[in-house]
Amino acid sequence: MSLSAVSANENALRKLEWQYLKNRAGQTYIACEDLNFLWTKEEVFDFDCLWAEGKRLDELARYFGRPQEEILILALDRGTKGRIGPRKGGILGEMPRVRDEN
Repeated sequence: MSLSAVSANENALRKLEWQYLKNRAGQTYIACEDLNFLWTKEEVFDFDCLWAEGKRLDELARYFGRPQEEILILALDRGTKGRIGPRKGGILGEMPRVRDEN
């Protein structure tokens, strides 16, 4: 092994050690670790269709049986990648109008 390869390996090892020590248990806060951000392709397809139909955030959460936060993260991901677009009511969806009874 050449001297430069050894040096590269040593640098890689130091980076791994630093990363491990930096993220020791109790030293790092992991946001949303109790949420599930895994989606099947079928669920993503359904989400895209329901989003285009204008389903509200609470309706999407009920449909998928997931917390609204998981739906919001999927919407953020799909929007960032240009897979869904803006819609009436924004991220929450269009809320039904309340009739004025006066």
